[in-house]
Amino acid sequence: MKYCVIAHFDQTTNIFRSVVCHFDDEVDVGTVLRTDFNNTQQAVRLVSLGNITRLEAGSAEASIKSHGYDWSHVQPKEHDDSFSLLDYCDYIGASKVYIFNGERWSELLLTFSNVPESPLKKKITKDVSAI
Repeated sequence: MKYCVIAHFDQTTNIFRSVVCHFDDEVDVGTVLRTDFNNTQQAVRLVSLGNITRLEAGSAEASIKSHGYDWSHVQPKEHDDSFSLLDYCDYIGASKVYIFNGERWSELLLTFSNVPESPLKKKITKDVSAI
């Protein structure tokens, strides 16, 4: 099982809201986001579910429903800027982050950095501006 972060950038407050999504290689998260959650209302609704146990075409299963987690553990996280968001991705060991900017999804593939002084301990290896 792998982890990615799905985030929505709120242009009115300039805050990123994010959730963790569990996935395996059978599901292309980017394709599902681009196809089924491709506007602001859908992206906001998806993130508002809290952490996601399963995402597939046409549906998302929230961790709070499938595993009974307390809302305080699975609710969306807020980040003041992209550095804070990427630091969170590093903290949880996410391999990807998907960000909806109000118009489209962007995908960042993340890898651990070998540079010990790196504040994020990760570097962005690929930026696909429109997946």
